[in-house]
Amino acid sequence: MAKLISLTLGSTHFCFVIYIAYLIATSSDSAAVNAWLLFIPMDFPISLGLFPISYLLDGNILLNPRDSNGIHSIFRDINNFWLPAIYFGVVGSLWWYFLPKLIVKFKNKLVPELKGNSQV
Repeated sequence: MAKLISLTLGSTHFCFVIYIAYLIATSSDSAAVNAWLLFIPMDFPISLGLFPISYLLDGNILLNPRDSNGIHSIFRDINNFWLPAIYFGVVGSLWWYFLPKLIVKFKNKLVPELKGNSQV
């Protein structure tokens, strides 16, 4: 049962990341990239790992977000599109896949200890 729940939560999270990436990519509003902020409380505490990675990786060195005409392209923006999409898509989905398993493991460890203490 826990495996089915894990697969459901992980795949649902991954589909939600794909949906948000689609909305950001098709939006004409430059503030649409703020939609990634939805995942910070949703994937907490794993989401906090994005901050040191984005601090260490400067996407402008790898690929300028502006094309040769000087027009900003979201598909060329590593820091505001690709890094959050990959991080939340992979790490966040794995977090939601393993979270039910961690809860079951914690519950199985905690419940026998509680039963043992109540018999004293």
